This record gives sequence, C-alpha cells and structure tokens, in this order.
Amino acid sequence: MNDYDTLEFLCLNEECQNAIPFSVLMIEKGHTIICSRCGKQYIFDKTLIEKIKKFEKLVMTVREVQDILGDTYVGINIEGHEVKLPYRLLLTRMNTLLTLNVGEHKFAFKFRVEPLNT
Repeated sequence: MNDYDTLEFLCLNEECQNAIPFSVLMIEKGHTIICSRCGKQYIFDKTLIEKIKKFEKLVMTVREVQDILGDTYVGINIEGHEVKLPYRLLLTRMNTLLTLNVGEHKFAFKFRVEPLNT
C-alpha cells in the first residue's frame, strides 16, 4: 500500500472531535500524529501498530478479491431458516471500522475508502 492517509480516527479532545487522517507507514516510522484543528498529539505503540497493519491488510485483501464476492455469502440462521446475504452487498453498504481499547479510551479507526461499488 502506498503512503496515503488511508485511515482516520476522531480526536479525543471533546471540544474538537476532528477526523485525523494518517497512514500505517507514518506511524511505523514513529511519527507523531497531530490533530490539525487543536494540536493534540498521538503516538502509537508497537502492539497498536501491528493491529492496525493487520486491519489494513484485511481490508486490502477483501478489495483484491472483489471479482469473487458475488459468489460469496454470509449465512445467518434464524429459527431454523437460513438467510444468505451476499458478501458484496455487505461491503457496498457499510464502512469498515476497527475499534480498539487504547488506555482509557476506545478508538474507532475508519478505513478511508468508499464502500465497494455494486
């Protein structure tokens, strides 16, 4: 993946709540992420970086296999009846988020790409 700001999270400063874009390469290099609105600084430890890298890899892998998603389903069993939802449909209607506990806060990291086109 290129060094683009493909991930984002909301600033923890309650008066700010600005969306802060960043890239995995940026945090791997040890760069401090700074909110452009309020100046709050964020540094990610090795464990968090590894989880974010896995998340990014998962999202990119799903995007790489778009051509077979029309034949892939998520099955839900409800009272003996199975409902099959096309996996591709799920990815066209939802954004991809990763929520991690970081200290006393929950961070929701959003992958900054549009859902798949139908």
